[in-house]
Amino acid sequence: MSSLASSILILLKATLTDTQGSIDQVATVNKQVSIELANADADLLYSAAPVIAGGVAVIDLAGSLEDALGNAIVFDKVMMLFIQNGNSSGANPIIVSTANNIPILNGDTDSIVLAPGAAFLYVDENGIDVGAASSDLVSIAGTNDDTFDIIVFGKSA
Repeated sequence: MSSLASSILILLKATLTDTQGSIDQVATVNKQVSIELANADADLLYSAAPVIAGGVAVIDLAGSLEDALGNAIVFDKVMMLFIQNGNSSGANPIIVSTANNIPILNGDTDSIVLAPGAAFLYVDENGIDVGAASSDLVSIAGTNDDTFDIIVFGKSA
């Protein structure tokens, strides 16, 4: 049986400066969010960098995936989903759609457009249910040999 030690650390740091007359003004934002997914909860890790030759790449989380160690994996819950557009051209956005997919958006036709370099991160410590043949897909649409990175943390049944 596999175990997964994982943590998600998000650091948002920004400094805004402005000069009003002879007075310098500075405003800063520092926000750090750390989410630990305990070994007993998350025990699956999937990571890949597929190429879309045109059309749609479908990742079946309850299908025939393998982890980096070559073990067959089937997700019962998804606790973290990260997708990043690997394209460098502004002409190649990718679209994360949700028709018949894991329930991360509001409806079957909702989507998120990721411009080149843009990323999407979904985290739920309790996990969202993955249902075989009904809510177990992550679909990425693109064209022209588009690339993307996908990382999923989750739990087996």
